[in-house]
Amino acid sequence: DPGVIEAGSAMVKVIAPLYYFFGFMEIFVGINRGFGKAIPVMIFSTMSMIVIRQIFLAIVFSFSQNIFFIHICYPMCWAIAMLFNVIYYFTVVRKKYMR
Repeated sequence: DPGVIEAGSAMVKVIAPLYYFFGFMEIFVGINRGFGKAIPVMIFSTMSMIVIRQIFLAIVFSFSQNIFFIHICYPMCWAIAMLFNVIYYFTVVRKKYMR
């Protein structure tokens, strides 16, 4: 169906250029888990991928029901999770284990 192809193409155009956030997020998730910090990583992932995403979509969709916001919320949440994990790595993990 051309509509499905158009919707998928629009999604790829938004998400693909920002996919590096996902890669960096996974790198720091792996580093933090490797140092035995799985619980904070789980909390960061849950907060960014579920809580923040749902709040963002609830607020945005109360103003506009544009599918673009569903597409952009994925890279946005990856970036937030990456930021949480990077901050945690440099403020907790690196200070404790890299003396």
